[in-house]
Amino acid sequence: MTDIAPHGLHHVTAIATDPQRNVDFYTGVLGLRLVKTTVNFDDPETYHLYYGDEAGRPSTILTFFPWRDVPRDPTASMLTGLLGMRAEGGEDRVRFEMGREPGAVLDVTPTADPQEGLQAGGTVHHVAFRAPDGETQERWRTQLVDAGLEVTPVLDRRYFTSIYFREPGGVLFEIATDRPGFDVDEPLLELGRHLRLPPWLEPTREQIERALPPLRLGDDLVEGTA
Repeated sequence: MTDIAPHGLHHVTAIATDPQRNVDFYTGVLGLRLVKTTVNFDDPETYHLYYGDEAGRPSTILTFFPWRDVPRDPTASMLTGLLGMRAEGGEDRVRFEMGREPGAVLDVTPTADPQEGLQAGGTVHHVAFRAPDGETQERWRTQLVDAGLEVTPVLDRRYFTSIYFREPGGVLFEIATDRPGFDVDEPLLELGRHLRLPPWLEPTREQIERALPPLRLGDDLVEGTA
């Protein structure tokens, strides 16, 4: 049993298909702000698009990997035992609570279908939970490893640090820190309007830009995506 309580969801990352349709829908139809235009750090020829509130605060974030050619009961034990959530039972679903802040509820629907899901456009890639700081993240990692899980090292995601592991049902979970945030490499008013790369990918910027399709935010071309 863990002695660490989660602070709620940090973000949810899903898979999309066409990046321009993704931007048009989430900014133009739903009215979200594109708070960061970057790439998948593990696959830098793919966009990683972040949407959220005006500052990209944790728990408001929805992110997508636009892949243009893309085709239960143990889970509950992990969520309560290792991740410190509180479960409230129900007939059709179980609700797990992480506090009173926004993004602090996770619903799990049991299924008798033993087949594994397939990753495709419109499906969730992973779910990220919040850690307030790196020290808490390290403690969480130690407890997860001690419980026999395969957990990645702490990875620098530029706007937060992350660890990843799979829950018993096969869903990829992430624990991400709140800081440093999306304004670490561009002003608040300019979020999402430039293709931002981490320092270790800057030497290959020209190659990355050639591989990515152009992306428009409203009437304007996102700088670096022409």
